[in-house]
Amino acid sequence: MRVLLIRHGQTDWNKQGLLQGTKDIPLNATGLEQALAARESLLGEKIDMCYCSPLIRTRQTAEVVLKGRDIPVTYDERIVERRFGVAEGMSVYNIDFDATWVPDMPPMFEGMETFEMLLERLTGFFDDVYSKHKNDTVLVVTHGGVSIVSGYYFCGPPKTDRSEYFCKNCVVKEYIKE
Repeated sequence: MRVLLIRHGQTDWNKQGLLQGTKDIPLNATGLEQALAARESLLGEKIDMCYCSPLIRTRQTAEVVLKGRDIPVTYDERIVERRFGVAEGMSVYNIDFDATWVPDMPPMFEGMETFEMLLERLTGFFDDVYSKHKNDTVLVVTHGGVSIVSGYYFCGPPKTDRSEYFCKNCVVKEYIKE
C-alpha cells in the first residue's frame, strides 16, 4: 500500500499559534491557496481512494485537492486531530507543547489524549486501510498531530525528533507498507 498523507491547509488558529485539536476550524484564504497548490502537485498521481478526517478543515482541503477527479472519499473519525481537552484554544507558546509528544507521558491537560492512545487509534485505522487497499495508492487528508504519529506507525520512532514526521500545511508525505 502506498499512502500519500497530507495535512490540511492553514486556518486562522494555525496562523495565531492556537492549539486546535478537535475544534472545527475552517481554512483561511492561505489554506485554500495551499490546497490548490497541493492539488496541482498531485494531479499526476494515480489515487485509488481517499480517507479524510471529518473536521471541516480537512474536508475543505480534500474537496479542493480532489476537485474534478472521480476518487471515492471516506470520512473516518479515527484520523481526527489529537484531542487536547481543555488545552484546545490555548496558545502553543504558553504551554510545553513538545512535552505533549513524549511517549509514556501522562496527559498534561484534562481530557487530553495520550500519545499511546493516538498511536493505538491510528494503528487500527492504518491496519484496516491496509487490509482493504494492499495494492492501492491511498490519499489520507488529516492533521499535524496525526502526521507525527503516522510516521511512528510506518517508520518507528524518529531518528532525531518528532519534527521529521510532522507535515506542514498541505505538504504531502509518502509512506509504503508492504
